[in-house]
Amino acid sequence: MLRPVLRGRDIGRFRANWAGLWLIDTHNGYGKTQPVNVDDYTAVKVYLDQFYPKLDKRQDQGVTPYNLRNCAYHGEFKKEKLLWIDLSEQGRFAYDAGEMFCVNSAYMMTGHSIKYLSTVLNSTLVTWFMRNSALNSGMGTTRWVRFTVERIPIPIVQDKSQQPFIQLMDRISQVTDMEEIKKEKLEAEIDGLVNSLYGLTEAEVQAVTRK
Repeated sequence: MLRPVLRGRDIGRFRANWAGLWLIDTHNGYGKTQPVNVDDYTAVKVYLDQFYPKLDKRQDQGVTPYNLRNCAYHGEFKKEKLLWIDLSEQGRFAYDAGEMFCVNSAYMMTGHSIKYLSTVLNSTLVTWFMRNSALNSGMGTTRWVRFTVERIPIPIVQDKSQQPFIQLMDRISQVTDMEEIKKEKLEAEIDGLVNSLYGLTEAEVQAVTRK
């Protein structure tokens, strides 16, 4: 019932830095999975009982005051996915193949070609595109809200042609925070693949990378 959970600040480029935080997932059932019976988890019930007066007054409770409200996409958290945040100067799409959850300040994407999408969405080109087409905070920070991310034009590439992107994604996910030079080199390789994917000329590449 305990699930690892990410805050917005934990979500970085290509991967997340989990801070060791957990979500008490007293879900209300999904698919063929039955709602959590908190009576089966004595320690959790004792902990939640101290908040029972507030739990009992909730308007969005599940089958019992202990249960969370219905969540149609609960099962999606078990899938390969990308997690990202709203406000960011550049693309910050973290890849996860486990069962990581996130708080409501972050977004989640599941589906096909997730590693390929991670390289494209974290590229300098997409950051440039969003900076010039998406909403901003009013202070200049780009807003990566769902409906603007959905509008990013992503080339459809056959699985075989995705392999160079996937290989770079796998390599960069293994780089530690202490290996900044190595990470920058891999990011440059990803940018090169993405620029070629979109057919950018040298002049266009320079315009995109210009600070």
